[in-house]
Amino acid sequence: TACICDKGYYGNQDNCTGCDTGKYLATTGATAETQCGGCVAGQYATTASTVCTNCVAGTYGEAAAAASDAACVTCTTNANSPEGSSAKTACICDKGYYGNQDNCTGCDTGKYLATTGATAETQCGGCVAGQYATTASTVCTNCVAGTYGEAAAAASDAACVTCTTNANSPEGSSAKTACICDK
Repeated sequence: TACICDKGYYGNQDNCTGCDTGKYLATTGATAETQCGGCVAGQYATTASTVCTNCVAGTYGEAAAAASDAACVTCTTNANSPEGSSAKTACICDKGYYGNQDNCTGCDTGKYLATTGATAETQCGGCVAGQYATTASTVCTNCVAGTYGEAAAAASDAACVTCTTNANSPEGSSAKTACICDK
């Protein structure tokens, strides 16, 4: 029986050579280097690879036939990209942030952003009275029971005022009138 080269290698029974970096070979028995396939942008392969490996989420790789994960570039702070991304434009801002692939800025205090990929500050929503949000928030937080917050777009729980002694209010109350005397 004749020997054949393993996956990732080509040649004959006397000499099998690994496919170059940035290339792969998924089948056995290859006889020529031309049978090694090149990895596309967003992927890489080391010597004698049987598959191309995707750049991990949060990175992108613009070069085809990349030799290692060092070719995968990390997205800017507060941005992310899907696994296997091949361009910087795949990096989109995280929840709570807006901008582009070069700069993601957190929504101001009192505002929130529950979705990824926002490009403008106007996409940040304002919290209603009875709620607050810190910088780069993804949700507004309700004032706790026993308090109320009359100001919209409040920056912290300091805007939530405690009901008077022997009175209580539901969570997220927005007016002093929500404070009801205990029985």
